[in-house]
Amino acid sequence: MLWPFSASVVRQDWADRVVSPAYEGLGVEERRSLMLAQPDSYMHATRSPEDVGYALSPAELAVLNQMALIRLLRLGAFESRPAPAVYVYRLVGYGCRQRGIVGVVPLAAYRRGRIRPHERTHADREEMLSEFLALTSAQSSPVGLTFRGTPRVAALLDAVEAGAPPLLDFVDPNEVAQRVWEVTEPAFLEVLNEELEGQNLYVTDGHHRLAAGLVVSERVRRQREASSAAGGYLPSDIVLTTLGHEPPGMLPMPSGEAPGEAPEASTARDPTSDLLASDAILAALFPHDELRLLVFHRRVTPAVATDGAAIEEALGRLGSLEPIELAAAEPPRPGVFGVYLRRRWFRFTPTAGVRGIDSGWLQEHVLAPTFGIDDPEQTRNIEYISAMLGAEQVARRCDESGGVGFVLRPVTIETMMATADARQIMPPKSTYFHPKPRSGVFLRFR
Repeated sequence: MLWPFSASVVRQDWADRVVSPAYEGLGVEERRSLMLAQPDSYMHATRSPEDVGYALSPAELAVLNQMALIRLLRLGAFESRPAPAVYVYRLVGYGCRQRGIVGVVPLAAYRRGRIRPHERTHADREEMLSEFLALTSAQSSPVGLTFRGTPRVAALLDAVEAGAPPLLDFVDPNEVAQRVWEVTEPAFLEVLNEELEGQNLYVTDGHHRLAAGLVVSERVRRQREASSAAGGYLPSDIVLTTLGHEPPGMLPMPSGEAPGEAPEASTARDPTSDLLASDAILAALFPHDELRLLVFHRRVTPAVATDGAAIEEALGRLGSLEPIELAAAEPPRPGVFGVYLRRRWFRFTPTAGVRGIDSGWLQEHVLAPTFGIDDPEQTRNIEYISAMLGAEQVARRCDESGGVGFVLRPVTIETMMATADARQIMPPKSTYFHPKPRSGVFLRFR
């Protein structure tokens, strides 16, 4: 399930100004301000259309982001680590410590259902990310995955931490302390893959990056077959060679496996068999018992003509609205909501209780009938606000831009896993893992 790779890693003296802060924790204006103030931030290479401020096609945006990546490479912000390795990646911040293992996972495991999502993806976002992947052959934001941690995995990570000094040791713009250890010993991966055997992996961050990886994997396979007469190179290979990088190579694949099938951990490797590098994706695997699962709050503006008094009346028909202070806005338990309405805080408790996930109940019983929002994934009437910013930020944005704020309780990791195992989809922005893998620490050239 996890393979080593030849990485480029941000240099120690560049890390604090290159590694991006958590993207979801910043609004559009905050991201624009950060990029103006920090020209070396890797956020320049991961811009979304709204970050630019003017209309661009996915291909044009990919070129713009590629130019930012090329600039950092030419400035020497990254160090090539040619030996195949995995990396232990520790993040400490906001009262939480989590340790992951960064490597590559075969996309065939996703196709076969061993990597399980819990969110729906959108074609426009997939297209934007796949254009950048195809153009640059660079993966820089690990897909976050979790698995059921075991004492044996914890002991592996403890041993790495207690051993050699870290390759990287820095604090990012969100004041999250990050350390990275390079691991090349085969025994580490052998033990880890033994513990992963028979397990599923669950997507915690990067649903769209994973989907984009599948798109590019199929595209590259077709292009390489069609371009074999020209030596098997792609336009993106030219970009890499001009920067002094070797074009993407092949990953060794266990014997007895057909291309496109996930390798079994217990199978011996046969270096004469090849798996296209584009058939795997950069990922960070975290034991579930070290993760901190948060939630996104909502600022909602009506899609139909509805005033604050009508909204308050509609909520009153569904349950009780108890006036509270800001300090009590965080819900004490699932099935209860903090509501910021008409510049006042309330605790909203539905009379009939909440069945299922709070965000799903809110959509079905409040956002659709009262706000006229039938599709939360295709609307501009919902702003998602990271729980890291707190209820105070919800109120501030409502005061500045209007709307009603809803503060939710996070779901549990067990609920997220059960939803994914049942092949069900949660409403958008139902989960938020923090701290999460940052962009700009690792580069993998496909």
